[in-house]
Amino acid sequence: MTSAQPRIALLGSCVTRQAFQFREWPAEWRLERPVHYQARTSLVSLLSPPLDPPEPLIAAIADPFEQRSTRDDFQRNFWSRLKACDPDLLIIDLVDERFDLLAANATDGPRYATMNDQIVQWDHRQRRRAAKDLLRRLRRRLSDMADVGVQRFGLNPLRRVSSEVNQLWQGAAQGFSQRLRAEHPRLRVALHLAPLPTTFEDGSEEVSPGVFPWWQRYPQRLAALRAVLATYGRQLRQLFPEAPVLQVPGEFHLLGRNHRWGEQPWHHADGYYRALAEQIRRLMR
Repeated sequence: MTSAQPRIALLGSCVTRQAFQFREWPAEWRLERPVHYQARTSLVSLLSPPLDPPEPLIAAIADPFEQRSTRDDFQRNFWSRLKACDPDLLIIDLVDERFDLLAANATDGPRYATMNDQIVQWDHRQRRRAAKDLLRRLRRRLSDMADVGVQRFGLNPLRRVSSEVNQLWQGAAQGFSQRLRAEHPRLRVALHLAPLPTTFEDGSEEVSPGVFPWWQRYPQRLAALRAVLATYGRQLRQLFPEAPVLQVPGEFHLLGRNHRWGEQPWHHADGYYRALAEQIRRLMR
């Protein structure tokens, strides 16, 4: 009789998700699909009371996965879905903590959401449209731009690399560890501390045609993001001292050339995901 497959849930990003099977890209080396995958969120969101998702914004997100992830972030569906799927192991990675936050005022205090790429793009489109309209109709003033984009929903952006967000995250991490232990006392937790490399699998650092290499144009932004994620990782290791740490050897810290989701420091070559999958297998034996 074969033993049951371990039930694994993921809280984090595609850096961990790509070690698991996809319907579109099956591969023998990938692990079985996770029982739950929550992406595009922050611990600050998960520890904040729910927010009503702005429906015009949600409707403008074309990709079903991105739309669902954004709605889940606002509604804090992670907790109910984690309870429903009852996993054996929760793997946490921090790469989606790269996003800025959104703050909304409520009668019981501020509430927060994650300003993922889809929201950023929608906000920029709205602001460009408003700016063009402002130039076309000179009677409008620049101050009228205050209620354009996400601000029309009472949401104010907070920069990830800021003392305010750092304080919010530190408090949320404490609350997250306490709630997770209270609601899932037998759940095993593992931490995946993923790198943000800049060298491609072919040894080059040159991006493909049509790709904007923001990490080369603004290296200080990448350095700041690495520092923030490293700080978060140290905090989680203190909060979950019993959790094994998944760290893929440096020889696999390479970007995927022509990656299916674009060339970015968090889109690795398949060798990284293969090595990660093997580490997870060893962990579950």
